[in-house]
Amino acid sequence: MTDKTIIGGLTLVGSLSAYYYAKANGKDRYPLMLIAGFFGAFIGDQIVEHRKSLVKKRPKHKRITF
Repeated sequence: MTDKTIIGGLTLVGSLSAYYYAKANGKDRYPLMLIAGFFGAFIGDQIVEHRKSLVKKRPKHKRITF
């Protein structure tokens, strides 16, 4: 998965979950969707940064030559 896919997917999940929460409880949907989408994007960005740091820590394989 690419970085944009992870961030966009979590933004979508956050927005949709806030939409259904607000709809079920009779609250105003749009502010909750904006806030939840922001948090989803923030969490997605943190996950991407964590994955990048794990890749940097991984030891490189040495080539075996004969």
